[in-house]
Amino acid sequence: MAEQLAMGERVISFQATAHRGGELTALLFDITDLRRALDELTLANSDLAQARDQALEATRAKSSFLAAMSHELRTPLNAIIGYTELLLEEQAPAASPGFVADIERIAASARHLLGLINDVLDLSQIEAGKFALHPEDIDLGALLASIDAACRPGQQRRGNRFVLDVPDPLPALRADATAVRAILINLLGNAHKFTQQGTVTLRIHERVEAGARRLVFVVEDTGIGMSEPQLRRIFDNFTQADASISRRFGGTGLGLAITLNFVQLMGGDISVTSKPGVGSTFTFWLPGD
Repeated sequence: MAEQLAMGERVISFQATAHRGGELTALLFDITDLRRALDELTLANSDLAQARDQALEATRAKSSFLAAMSHELRTPLNAIIGYTELLLEEQAPAASPGFVADIERIAASARHLLGLINDVLDLSQIEAGKFALHPEDIDLGALLASIDAACRPGQQRRGNRFVLDVPDPLPALRADATAVRAILINLLGNAHKFTQQGTVTLRIHERVEAGARRLVFVVEDTGIGMSEPQLRRIFDNFTQADASISRRFGGTGLGLAITLNFVQLMGGDISVTSKPGVGSTFTFWLPGD
């Protein structure tokens, strides 16, 4: 049995073994440095645990604050959007073109801001573990039609051609329709935003891996593309490809971070390949069963 003895500033490990015939063997080890390192490691672990707890509490507080602020901001924004739509409906026939254009700009700005706030709220719920999925049998045809309508203004503004390459009949998919719609709108919206007078393509196909059916979505564009360093951080929160991209095209850098979280929450995965000046291809899959 080993014992530890303090001898001045040294710590000695002492182990004695009795043998037949009354002989006694003693082994002495100087473990001063080892004991000092162990004490330092214990203290460091305690500090790390405390820092972890503080970080978790800060994250929870941040998420609660963002959720509360997002709610408080969305309420007046929805009112602004509602009133502008009412003005356009009731006053547009008799109003001057300048008045209608001003109201439409107000409505567009309010919807843009509401979209940014919704992104922040989604991210805060995901980080807090409060985002609940609601799987359902999705009508892919209807979903794709609504996504096309939502992305068409950006497509027309940039002069792009949109190609839809899907099987007939469309495959079945059971997933959270809101999350799938958000993923596709983020990817297609970005593809149109970073492409000028080019082509954006959405392909959907099925594949089987290890006996499991997967539904694969591919969003490909002929836009500005990205470099390897940009690709390595493209899914980080609040990250744009670089500062010049943010200044030129705008955005908060949350869309792809939310997309990654949604895909993973539904049991899938996402990847991206890109080349500057050639374009980018985002591929994600979702469980098909």
